[in-house]
Amino acid sequence: MDKQILEERQKAINWSDYEKYGCPKCGCAISHGTGCNGGGSMPSQCFECDHKFVVLADGLRRSVIGFSEGQDEHKNDIFYYPEYEKHPREGTPKHKYVGPDLRPEYGEYYSPRGLGYDLASFVKSKEAGQRVVEMYQEVFEETEDKEKLKDLFGSTENSAWLDYRPEEPKWIQVKINYGNKRKMYALTKLISEKGNIITKEIINQALDMKWTLLNIWKYEGINIIFNMFNINTIKEVIEKAENASYSYNSIESIRNISMQNKFLYYGTFIELSKLIETYNDGFENRQALDRYKDKIICCLKLLNDYINSDSFDIGENHSDTYYSVRKNYLAEGKKVIAEMLQADFE
Repeated sequence: MDKQILEERQKAINWSDYEKYGCPKCGCAISHGTGCNGGGSMPSQCFECDHKFVVLADGLRRSVIGFSEGQDEHKNDIFYYPEYEKHPREGTPKHKYVGPDLRPEYGEYYSPRGLGYDLASFVKSKEAGQRVVEMYQEVFEETEDKEKLKDLFGSTENSAWLDYRPEEPKWIQVKINYGNKRKMYALTKLISEKGNIITKEIINQALDMKWTLLNIWKYEGINIIFNMFNINTIKEVIEKAENASYSYNSIESIRNISMQNKFLYYGTFIELSKLIETYNDGFENRQALDRYKDKIICCLKLLNDYINSDSFDIGENHSDTYYSVRKNYLAEGKKVIAEMLQADFE
């Protein structure tokens, strides 16, 4: 057998030795399984040095799981099954894993996981998590308008806390409660736009967010309205578009999009998305911007009429769960579109 192949083969150690001495290469106490284990054999990879090895149940002398090391002349896979070996670091206690404390030039790396009972976000290290909690605390102390804090976070007291578990050193989170779901979603979007970096300035931007038509669309409406599409047939939708009494002159583009996507509602949504994107790109000519503004408002009115019509179908023929979800989206969508129509444009 080639010496290099033998050296590259994964080693097998027993569980008791792993518990005392850790990774057979560096001695790190933490590793993660590969997602495949059975028969008392667990392929593992060290968190610290990425060394791969197999942990065997005490008493087991050979891995039940085989590993490929190439093919024979007939192109059949060749497998080897690691056999128990004495731990190469026997007598040297394992050491704790301490991840690198990575930091951007300004702020902290912060990756929100989405809104649940609270906002949970991944951070790079225990120290980074502590700094984020302190950052929130500084914002709470420095914000004079406590109602803004209550609106965003549901309280005037800082609820941020570090969820650090020594046995999961790469699963470090900061969690914080929220009040206004839309505002907290806006905070996560602002963080995402900065490359998943959080700063005090970003938190304050969310606290001071004004709910103009464009901001409602960006931070809430686009998701709710998208989830409502898929409802009526092309014929009904095109008739709805052609009978609309608005000055909007792009009904033909809505018709074409509807033919491709089979639903006018979705077509109108796509048209609205493109209009707002074009508007946000901006023009040197203010008149051009005003024309796009008029088109955006007409598109919203079309959507508003459509979802409030008697023929609007939310899928009664589907499962109860599907119906319930669609019904909730419909209620939220009606509220959001009506609010957008009443809000200042920007």
